Amino acid sequence: MNTNDGAVDGAVDGAVLENHRDGDVLLSLSLRTDLLDHPRMPADSQARVRAGYGAWIDRLRERPGLADHADRLLAGPGLDFALMIMPRMPAECVLEAALMLSVSLALDDVMNDERFDAGEVLSAARGEERAYTGFAEVFRSATAHVRDALGPALYGRWLEEFTAWLSGGPWQGWTRPPRDLDEYLRLRYGDFGLSTSHVFVEHGSGAIAGTVLTPSAALSGLHTACYEHTVLVNDLFSYRKEWLAGEDANALMVLPKAQGVGLQAVVDAVCERVNRAERAFAAHGRSLVAAAGVHTDQVRAYVNGWRDMLSGNLVCSLSTPRYHGPGTAVPERMPRAMAVRRDRTVYLW
Repeated sequence: MNTNDGAVDGAVDGAVLENHRDGDVLLSLSLRTDLLDHPRMPADSQARVRAGYGAWIDRLRERPGLADHADRLLAGPGLDFALMIMPRMPAECVLEAALMLSVSLALDDVMNDERFDAGEVLSAARGEERAYTGFAEVFRSATAHVRDALGPALYGRWLEEFTAWLSGGPWQGWTRPPRDLDEYLRLRYGDFGLSTSHVFVEHGSGAIAGTVLTPSAALSGLHTACYEHTVLVNDLFSYRKEWLAGEDANALMVLPKAQGVGLQAVVDAVCERVNRAERAFAAHGRSLVAAAGVHTDQVRAYVNGWRDMLSGNLVCSLSTPRYHGPGTAVPERMPRAMAVRRDRTVYLW
């Protein structure tokens, strides 16, 4: 049951939208997805992850000058997001992802601070022996745990992707607006940073690139589908946040003006691209499993791990207060439209 008011049954047409003029922006959604059928992590595994995360937070609080950082991390979405997107992974792997998600989200928030020192954060990520302060010490603490858990090869790959992402610096806007959705996706790839997630899916599933996973059109296609699905689902449902903030790192914010079309036309194109990415993901996933041979179990776990990432991202994007304001419940079925208001999002059926 959805708790948003304004929900209606039946097709969303002009008459329905006319009845919701109290919404500041009315958008019809044409998403066709099976990903709302999302698995949940068993309660005992969740408890282990939360206990490990809590112990890490407690250790941070004991360090001089880090209590405020610890409190912000605990209040942030990193832990819950990790539990949502990795429900079938071992608890230890989910804890590692939770630590990195938490500090990465916090990093995204502090990069525009004039006191931010990217070199110090990179030194912390590399494990260099030196005195760290503030956020860099928090980052060092998280990456030290994850480095030991992933091992040199996987952590080295994560560090390479992270370094490339951090070197891009904070979002500075478009030097030239993208001409279309294809160009938008190409330009956003480095900034979005999804490639840093690959090693965590590999580690949790046991399907390691170069051994169990070998380069193929199916693997490349699966990764492309995951990237497109993730960034565009975020764009659809973070629109309210970016609209209010005037931020343009979002297809819905930049493409209407760049293409000279209405917002609904861009939403329709984004929804169709998400639908296409979901179909491509399913097809490439089947191909990978069919060709896996003796590694079938690991490859199936890898494909399922990515499916859970997509599903968890969709569920979180639909319901997070970060995007929609307080009190937005996870819908049991995909809404046909949303009213984007200044105080909250209201879904319509």
